[in-house]
Parts: sequence; structure tokens; C-alpha cells
Amino acid sequence: MTQPPPDEPARRVVITSTNATMVREALCRFPGIEAVERFDLDGAASGDALVEGLAGAWAVVAGSERYTRDAFERFDTLRAVLRFGVGYDAVELAAAADHDVAVCVTPGANADAVADLALMLMLACIRGLPALERDVRTGGWRPDQPSRDLAEATVAIVGLGPVGRAVARRLRGFGCRLLGVEPKPDREVAAELGIELTTFDEALAAADVVTLHAALTPSTHHLLGARALALLAPGAVVVNTARGGLIDEAALLDALAGGRLAAAGLDVFETEPLPTDDPLLALPNVIVSGHVASFTELGMRRTCEQTLDSVADLLAGIRPGGCLTSPSWLRAAAGGV
Repeated sequence: MTQPPPDEPARRVVITSTNATMVREALCRFPGIEAVERFDLDGAASGDALVEGLAGAWAVVAGSERYTRDAFERFDTLRAVLRFGVGYDAVELAAAADHDVAVCVTPGANADAVADLALMLMLACIRGLPALERDVRTGGWRPDQPSRDLAEATVAIVGLGPVGRAVARRLRGFGCRLLGVEPKPDREVAAELGIELTTFDEALAAADVVTLHAALTPSTHHLLGARALALLAPGAVVVNTARGGLIDEAALLDALAGGRLAAAGLDVFETEPLPTDDPLLALPNVIVSGHVASFTELGMRRTCEQTLDSVADLLAGIRPGGCLTSPSWLRAAAGGV
């Protein structure tokens, strides 16, 4: 970790992410840092509340609250937004850049944790785990028909960032055929992992399982909509551990309820927390969890470490590796981009 100069003036860092409980104590060991927790701001619905809560802050370790252009125009001292994770869809990057604010994420920190949950959801969906457990608990036993297998299945991995690559490494052990969809692929890495690079439509048409690991941007919003879902073979499985907005949930509901898809494993949703009366919850072929893919001991520890590294770099005037903007007050790290 790069150590900041000891004579830096005091800077206030506000922690809003409820997942970042371990960060405050570590931040307080930095010379010149005052760290405070404001978990009430995580997911703040009001821009006024966020602006007021971050008054005087130099940086924020951010949760799911939205950072809009209006908010950036009203922040008085904010120089950095450090997302405690990899998603940045709640931050208007162009507005942050216009106001010389560093926006940092922790690329790869939660990749293993998220990949593990994605694999768990694939297996649970393709083997029909909820029905198997329910049958035994209610006096049944073995189902009438055998389940399908993840072994030798064709899996479409949409997004080949750190998480998508971690999923591919796991699936190689199952002997799966791996189809990769990525706008700017690392072809050498794809070849090493045995991933066949193809188009989105071609991957969907061939897939037994589709697993989503793309960032949510205006161009990927509802990426898996009615048209795309219609390309999937009957009996396919959909897994989403990335962002809920990647899927048109109404179209997914129709495909699942109508029997076109076998199952869906969903950790993320367009509205979070998911309302208890959401129609997806009424379907027996939907397996859900509450945006917990990265919420493991390893995932939290690695995310904390990368967040602290980013703070140290910012204090030293260095642009962190996970910085998505290029503020004028930061210089590139030695050997960096």
C-alpha cells in the first residue's frame, strides 16, 4: 500500500456502504484522515439528504446511493467517490469527470465470490434443487425423471471481465463448452480459458445456460429482453449475479411462466430489495438471493484492501488502478496508464 505523506491536512472520508464496516478502523490509521460512518445514506432516495450528509467530505466510500449531476454540482469539497465494489451504474461518470471527481471501483476484488454464487445458482437451477428438497421434506423422494447436467453443457458467459473469467475457470472443470460475449475481448486470455468468442445472438441460440457478468450501462439495459429470450432454446437456464437492469423482468417472467425457460437463478433485481409480492417469487422455477454474491468473508476482505489502496493512492496524488475518471489533480502511477 502506498503511504500518504505524513504532513497531509486532515481529510474527511464518509463511509455510507453498509458492507464496508471494516473500513473505518483501517482508514483512521492513515495520517490526516477523519473517517465517519453514515450508513443512513446508503441508498439515499433524496439528493438533498446525500449532499447534506457529505458536506465537508473529501471522499466517500459509497453504497448504492445515486450520484447525479445535480449532486456533483452541489458538493462543496468532494474529490472522490470510492464504490465499495465493482458496479458504478449509480454514478454519473460524465458529471463526475466534469467536476474533477475521481470515481474508483475495486476491479476483480469480488470475482471469486461472485463466480462461486453464479456456479451455485447454475447447479441449483439445472438440477432442480428447490423441488428436490421440497419433495424430501414433504414425504416424497426421487423425482420421476432424471435432471439435466451442468457437465458438458454449453454455457454463454456474457461479459468477460474478472468475474466472467473466474466463472470460465470454474466451468472448465465441468467439461462445459464455453461461449464468450465481450465487446473488447482479450483474445489471448479467452484462448487460454477455452472460450469461443461469438456474438450475443449466436451465444444465446446455442446456450443451455446463460450467465450475465456485464456492467449495467445505457447500452446494456434490458440486454436480455423479449427478443433475446426468444433466441434461447426451450429449457435453457438464465443466471444473473451482475445487475438487475440487464434483464427485462417482465419478459423473463413470461418466458418462465410459459415454460419456455427451465429456470432462472437471480441474485440481483431491477428493484431492490425485491418486493415480497413480486410475481417472480411465485414461480417454483426461480431461485433467488438478495444481492449477496460478493458478500463473503473473502469478497469483503479483498474489496476492503483495494478500497484502502485506492485511498492511499489518492492521498499521494496517484490515480488508482480502478479509477474510472481522470481528474486533473492525479498523476498516473509509475508504469500505469
